[in-house]
Amino acid sequence: MGIDAKEAERIQAALEGDLQRAQKLVNDLERYAYWRPDEPDEEEDLIELQLADVLLRIELRLIAAFERLGLRMVAERLAARASRHKKATSFQMLPWIGELWNPLLGDLTEFHEILKPYLPEAEADSHVERDRERLRGILAGTPKMLSDRGVVPSAESDVEEEVYKTLIHLFPDTVRQIPIPKAVKTYKPDLGVRSLGTAIEYKFADSETEFKACLDGIFTDIHAYADTKDWRHFFAVLYVTDQFFTQAQLDAHLRSSNIPDTWTFIMVSGRGGRRAGEKGGKGQQRSLAVKRPSAGTRQA
Repeated sequence: MGIDAKEAERIQAALEGDLQRAQKLVNDLERYAYWRPDEPDEEEDLIELQLADVLLRIELRLIAAFERLGLRMVAERLAARASRHKKATSFQMLPWIGELWNPLLGDLTEFHEILKPYLPEAEADSHVERDRERLRGILAGTPKMLSDRGVVPSAESDVEEEVYKTLIHLFPDTVRQIPIPKAVKTYKPDLGVRSLGTAIEYKFADSETEFKACLDGIFTDIHAYADTKDWRHFFAVLYVTDQFFTQAQLDAHLRSSNIPDTWTFIMVSGRGGRRAGEKGGKGQQRSLAVKRPSAGTRQA
């Protein structure tokens, strides 16, 4: 029967969108598993239902596409593979990485890769966006990653080191301390994934005052990285050792600040603390009145 170019583009766009949506839901469920593993939650149940619906939709789209292309045997194998998963939303923990993995989503992604050569070339941006969302989920799981390895950080370099050990296996083009030269000074983001055009800045805060200083530092970085061509997206990961401010407070502050839409903030809380004599201390200030950059706005 075949598929014309326009229909193939629509199929590809729908599949890419569903796969990206599924990965985001997996990341959402992963956060519940980390922070409230034994507590029933209606919102978590709703996310599971949404994930099951998206996974079924992806499966049916793939089967229909294979059959339209005359690849009935591949469609049958996909259906058989999917039927082996008794629960679509079940998870497995990848060892040493500390990341939850949905086996059915893994199978569907594999069959999507099989389908691609039979369709017009997919938009590269869609694939990159899905991988960038996966990267976001890994960064959000930083405390669990360190905890599984028995690492109790005392500085952002300790955190960065462990995250690099993970990312280099998932994204082989991960680099560290990439120089971004400016007229007077050369800036160096902590980590970067070249294929995603994404740089990562980690900040470590052991006090309220230090948390504010971290925000100041990131806002300085935003100015410094504004004109770079190699890095188009940025993650700012705030690793805090206590709940100095709520996520709602941070979100409100970012909404009122001029954050470019290329930046995404992630606040995570985990074990750790400065060693005696290191910079940092227990401040008592509650205001998030820090310097603000100029450009478009973005909420975390």
